[in-house]
Amino acid sequence: MNASASWNLGKPIVHVIDREADSVGHFRDWSAAGHKFLVRGDERRVLYQDTQVKLSDVSSQLEAQGRYQSAGTVLHENRPVHLEIAEAEVTLYRPARKNSNGVRTDIPGVPLPVRLVLTRLIDDQKQVLAHWYLLSNVPSEWADAKMLANCYYWRWKIETYFKLLKSSGTQIEAWQQETAEAIFGGYW
Repeated sequence: MNASASWNLGKPIVHVIDREADSVGHFRDWSAAGHKFLVRGDERRVLYQDTQVKLSDVSSQLEAQGRYQSAGTVLHENRPVHLEIAEAEVTLYRPARKNSNGVRTDIPGVPLPVRLVLTRLIDDQKQVLAHWYLLSNVPSEWADAKMLANCYYWRWKIETYFKLLKSSGTQIEAWQQETAEAIFGGYW
């Protein structure tokens, strides 16, 4: 699967990337090169309000403060659910890590402030069906948290479709057809 998609808001391109590229080393390189990104990240330690905390701790604090807000309704497993978001400024401060021949090396770097867009899908019984830690250096003037959450939601829908095509359903990569006409059986 392609780990990146891009969209253009009349500004430079914003790269929308899944967890495979969740790396502070990449974030620093992209930022230094002027690239804008929106990446779904894993649990990690960040600086939030001058304190070292995990992203899940930031989420809990914002939940306790009532900062999650509705961002509309989306589909999850073919049923409508509520999309909720909260946003905070955090700083990635830890060294990047590189593994080479089984040896892990820490690579220090400058602290990188980013937007954390906490996103979750909630059913009518208030059960969390999915949650994402979205990290971005996209300026708020370009896109608010709701837009960023929706951009990642649509990227996630595309990923789900690719997964269905590749492994969970049709095994399309094992097919021998090499053209779109062959795959779709001449239905053009």
